[in-house]
Amino acid sequence: MRPILFLAILFLAGCASPRHFVRTDGQEIAGNAKLEQQKEIDLTVCRGDAEKANLQGSALSLAQAGAREDMALSVFDGCMAQKGYLNRPKPQ
Repeated sequence: MRPILFLAILFLAGCASPRHFVRTDGQEIAGNAKLEQQKEIDLTVCRGDAEKANLQGSALSLAQAGAREDMALSVFDGCMAQKGYLNRPKPQ
């Protein structure tokens, strides 16, 4: 149940403010098959790290669960940053 809640929150967060990842080295991801594939691999790894962070501990109250979800999103963003990506607003 928790992984489903976590993924739902990630999905809704993405819907609330369109965002996309850009590389810190300035390389354009779109149109570069190798970079697109690496981004997908990195996203998968970081989602796994965030899920692990979200699942640690025991049953929580709703407020504590919300704090844990925030922490998991921070873990996800931190993981992507370590891999050389920044989460930026999507250009209109």
